Amino acid sequence: ARSVTPAAWRLPERLTVAGPVLLLAPAFFSAFTSLKSGIARLHPYTWDPIIAGWDRSLLGQDAGRVVQPLLGHPPVTFALSVLYSAWHPAMIAIFGGLTFSLGRPALRTQSLLAMIGCWALLGTWGAAALASAGPCFIGPLHLAAVDSFAPQAAYLRAANAQLPIWEFAEQSRLLAAAASGKPALGSGISAMPSMHVAVAMLMMLVGWRFGRIAGIVGTAYLATIVIGSIHLGWHYAMDGIAGAGGAGLIWVAAGLAVRATAGASQRTTDADP
Repeated sequence: ARSVTPAAWRLPERLTVAGPVLLLAPAFFSAFTSLKSGIARLHPYTWDPIIAGWDRSLLGQDAGRVVQPLLGHPPVTFALSVLYSAWHPAMIAIFGGLTFSLGRPALRTQSLLAMIGCWALLGTWGAAALASAGPCFIGPLHLAAVDSFAPQAAYLRAANAQLPIWEFAEQSRLLAAAASGKPALGSGISAMPSMHVAVAMLMMLVGWRFGRIAGIVGTAYLATIVIGSIHLGWHYAMDGIAGAGGAGLIWVAAGLAVRATAGASQRTTDADP
């Protein structure tokens, strides 16, 4: 069997290409957390009734009620919670791997550009312009005269008493952080557009570029995130539609930017004596 020497990993080269991302990422996400935590001060959560109305127009009733008959069983809810919580490590693994990648430079650049674009455009500007908290926060934040999500919240509370629903605990943490008025790592409440769905959309698109199996897995995970975001109370159906659609457009724009840059570089090279 061939032994893999340290030189085969090309660590100096990987650290060199990853360096700018590693240096900028902490500042970028720190700024994102601060901005997300301040959304309620920049723009009150006034969009929840409107977005919920869009769901009812599209589906005939609240999205949570549509999926509840199929998913409303504690073991199923627990499994969805586990898969939904796996979004963070999956994001770090996929985009962290691309950050250190030396192969497929065009895909690497497109993926990282799209990732930054989603967080900046959808997660910041979009979230502030369409300030909404999400179904699970309607009652606690008193965002509507009638909390139509109350039955779903009661179900999640009962399910959590049987099996740990991790997202239920995370919602409590975010409420506590919002009440403190101080930004904390991963804090901030925002529903529209769904960043979980947006990033899962990017994961799927990256997966299809690597092959059929990776693409199918990415597609299945995207569907899981969409369904889980609704069932676990984080999002309205329209949040996921906006997140997936926005991420798709940003992915295409990033790809066009990469090809345009490559074309300009090639023309410059061809013009050199």
